[in-house]
Amino acid sequence: MSLGCLDSITDMRGTNAHINLASSLDIKVYPTLVSDKMYIQQKNAQKASYLIQNNLGITVNKGVISSQKESIDVQSLESGVYYLLINGFSQKFVKY
Repeated sequence: MSLGCLDSITDMRGTNAHINLASSLDIKVYPTLVSDKMYIQQKNAQKASYLIQNNLGITVNKGVISSQKESIDVQSLESGVYYLLINGFSQKFVKY
């Protein structure tokens, strides 16, 4: 009788996929330490939806970007760690 491995577990964190996707979409998000506004810059003005989620995965803000440079007002958010999600791209930022 063998007690060998029946299944395998694969860690799929997606970090490399996000970097590659960000490069292909050519999206820049800054600053990552923000108090009032953050900016999204994209090479081509593509219409895309975005979500901002807190550390628990709860959506706290959402909207649409449609120009090469957009600003997002995050002044009303509580201080903490958040994630900006755009078409599969994810950027972590800190609101202080």
